[in-house]
Formats: sequence, structure tokens, C-alpha cells
Amino acid sequence: MKSSHILSGFVVIGLIIALLYVTGNAFYLWWTLWWFDILMHFLGGVWVGFLVWWFFNSLEQKDILENKRNIFSTPLLIFLSVLLIGILWEIFEVFVNFTATTGESLRTDTFVDLVMDMVGGGFIALIAYKNSAKNNEI
Repeated sequence: MKSSHILSGFVVIGLIIALLYVTGNAFYLWWTLWWFDILMHFLGGVWVGFLVWWFFNSLEQKDILENKRNIFSTPLLIFLSVLLIGILWEIFEVFVNFTATTGESLRTDTFVDLVMDMVGGGFIALIAYKNSAKNNEI
């Protein structure tokens, strides 16, 4: 897939996230809809997945990467990058006291957040895998 198409997905999802974030704050959706945070973490995983996919696809198209990757390397990079950024985000939330939960509730919230990050990133990893398989990258 062309880097410009991947970048377009990144931008569109980023705009959707920004719109939902502003709307969520204006109308207290973070506190009134139990699933709003789950949706945002899913979209965040998709957004990071697009970013990682675009980055490595751009490097490959510019021949910066010496070796062609196999069909599993890009999805794995997407998956692991989303996990890392999700963990860093959860640490950031605790560090700046951006969470309203504590104790067991905090652990449950963190677990659900990371799972939804991974589901979103996994969705993009699957698309990247199918794209690589279609292009016969082995």
C-alpha cells in the first residue's frame, strides 16, 4: 500500500479522535458513557498502528531499510509498538493523576485500556498483513 494512503488513514483517525476528545470533554462523555474511554483507546490503537505502518512503509519505499521485511514483521512491529505506547500512556495517566480510579478499579481500567489499544492496533496489523500477503512479500 502506498505511504500516502496509510498517512491518510492516520490523519482521518487523528481528526476523529480529536473531535471525539473535544466532544467528550464538552458533554462529559468520559463520565456519563461507560464505553467512551473504551472507544477512545480502540481508536488510539488504530491511530498508533497507522503511524507505525506508515513509518516503516516509508522507510522501505525510500530504500532506507536494507532488507525487505517478511509478511509478519510489519504486523509484529505494529502490535509491539501499540503495546509499548499504550503502556507509556497508562504510566502517563497515573503520573499526572489523569485517572479517577484507584486500587483494583485502576488495575481493571488499565487492563481494559491496554486490551482495547491492542485490539485497535491488531486491526491495523491485520490489514498490514493482508496487504503484505496480497503483494507477495515473503
